[in-house]
Amino acid sequence: MGAGSLQKRAGRWWLRLAPQARLTFWQGQALALGCLVIAVVLRFGLTTASGSRGAFFTFFPALMIASFWGGIGPGLTCLVLSALIGDYCWLVPHNGFIVSATDVQVLLGYLVSGIVILVICGLFKKLVESHRAAEEQALLLTQEMRHRIRNLMGLVQAISQQTARRSKGLPDYQEQFYDRLEALGLALALDMTDNEALTPANLDMLVARVLTPFGHHNCQISGPPVPITPRTATPLALIIHELATNAVKYGALSVPDGRVEIGWRRKGRMVHLQWREIGGPPVSPPKAQGFGTRLIGSAFRGQEGKTEITYDSTGVQCVVHFCL
Repeated sequence: MGAGSLQKRAGRWWLRLAPQARLTFWQGQALALGCLVIAVVLRFGLTTASGSRGAFFTFFPALMIASFWGGIGPGLTCLVLSALIGDYCWLVPHNGFIVSATDVQVLLGYLVSGIVILVICGLFKKLVESHRAAEEQALLLTQEMRHRIRNLMGLVQAISQQTARRSKGLPDYQEQFYDRLEALGLALALDMTDNEALTPANLDMLVARVLTPFGHHNCQISGPPVPITPRTATPLALIIHELATNAVKYGALSVPDGRVEIGWRRKGRMVHLQWREIGGPPVSPPKAQGFGTRLIGSAFRGQEGKTEITYDSTGVQCVVHFCL
């Protein structure tokens, strides 16, 4: 491992401090109570620090851990409970919640310091989470780019073979092939942009543009007018392009008599798009899920949409549900 790689990994050690998954409410509260119990036991066990000035010194690490790992809620729970316990056990008079005038400043100082710790740890937690999300997104884009590069040569070869089967001669082949290469470049550019000026206004225009390099004569497109935005256009273009690439290489578009039917229906803000391959070679579910399949399934995130793909013996079928 080179020095640059070691330096890169050493510079990200702080990313591993935050939890990998967001804690639930009760998990956060349990974390706060656990930190608080440890801090109380340490405070009782450390007899060298006596008096009101050291009443809260073991609670600061507990507050930092609860705030950073659990968030603002568990940190606030730890702050309030530690203030009550410290007041009751170590501020004068002992074993009571009445604070002497001299110890009011100690309690207020702890509360103010605790609030500052809460804010700083909360901001640092958000920074770590956002940085980690950005790294995961960058890794996904890198994997997608590698996958696209591997597919590109095979896709160009398939387009060339498909054009040659239907061309009337060399000039006709050159003209069709160059037009499809240009259309392929436009489709790939559409997959990687969120520019409204480059985004088709309707779903039928988007599907037609992405499928242009693969030939329209074997693709039947039908559906009502559906306006789209860059937010939905980009994942849709990714899905359709990946399905078309697989169809040209292995599916219905790899044989002269095969065809693809793309249709959709709208219900309120939800759109249900179906991709159906007919007349192609027999298909079966893949033994291992490749990156292309994962890309189809993860193009939409969260509540924005989902994709269901089935490998029927008559051809691949894919249903895309997305919200406008």
